[in-house]
Amino acid sequence: MVKKGTWFFDPDGYTRYPLYHGTNSYLLPSIQQHGLGGRDIITEWRALDLYREIAVLTKHDINDPTLRQDGSYRHGEVYLGAYEGRARGYTGELFGLIEYGLNFLPRSIREELLRRYPEIAVLFHADRWSIVLRLPRLHLADLCGWTSDDPCDRSSIGYRNEYLMTLASYRGTGIGFYAPTPTFRLRRMTRDFEVV
Repeated sequence: MVKKGTWFFDPDGYTRYPLYHGTNSYLLPSIQQHGLGGRDIITEWRALDLYREIAVLTKHDINDPTLRQDGSYRHGEVYLGAYEGRARGYTGELFGLIEYGLNFLPRSIREELLRRYPEIAVLFHADRWSIVLRLPRLHLADLCGWTSDDPCDRSSIGYRNEYLMTLASYRGTGIGFYAPTPTFRLRRMTRDFEVV
């Protein structure tokens, strides 16, 4: 049963609107094989460890918000948004920060680091581009909220009028990246997606 006022879900608990997830083309075969959310490559590939090493070597502020695990963002989780443009903006954010940080290091140090993180090295040398996955219909049981386990909390779904105005104003323009839109975390793996 869906709580009263949760406009984003129908009475049976399914999303009324599609959700989107940004990633990159290199990861698509793995997502197709294991499902979206079927693997946690951030942990498997030790991406945060590499980022922390780069942060120390470049004297970057280790309190960077992308490293915080304070409940507002959790690396390794699959985030879904109701706006395609926002999803496209988040494709490979952590890997982009790693790649950016590596550019500030001498070549010998970069090569040594990437030798210790071979999966990430392969990713950086592969042809890849941003892609967005569209998930047409998910159930409440498949989702967690942005900051809580409740997908119906206001931090996740926001307010209907803001969302509809965002869609009407920005559809097809690529603008509106920071506009308020419903955002969730995927609770369990799914194969119900398409590349857009």
